Amino acid sequence: EKYYSLLLNVSKKSSWAELVAFFLDGFIEQASRAVRHVQELNSLRKRYKSELRTRRKSGNAVILIDLLFANPYITAPVAQRVLRSSSTAAKTAIRDLVDANMLSPVKGPQSPKVFVAEEIIKILRGI
Repeated sequence: EKYYSLLLNVSKKSSWAELVAFFLDGFIEQASRAVRHVQELNSLRKRYKSELRTRRKSGNAVILIDLLFANPYITAPVAQRVLRSSSTAAKTAIRDLVDANMLSPVKGPQSPKVFVAEEIIKILRGI
C-alpha cells in the first residue's frame, strides 16, 4: 500500500526521494537480516564442530559439517563421494551426525535415504 502511494506521488509530483528512501529502508532491513543469519550460521558451525570434537567423532563427520552449510541435505552416496571413502565410512559419519542431533532423516520412502540439518534450515528460513 505504501509502495503504491509513493509510486503515485512520483507520477503526480515527481517525489522520487520518498520512493528511493522506501527502497533503501527495505535494502537495509534485508541486509541486516542476512548479516544476522550469517552470524547465526557461523556460530552454529563452530558449535557443531566443537561438539563433534568433544564427542571424539570421526574426522569424516567434521568434514561433512562444512558440506551441510553449503547444502543442508545429504545422502550416503554424496557423503561417500565427498569424503572419498567407503560406503561404511560415509554411513558412519552420517550416523555420528544423527546421534549428535545435527542431522535427521527426511520422512518418506526415498532411496537413497536423505538426511537434513534442521537447525541450518531454520536459520535460513529465519525461524
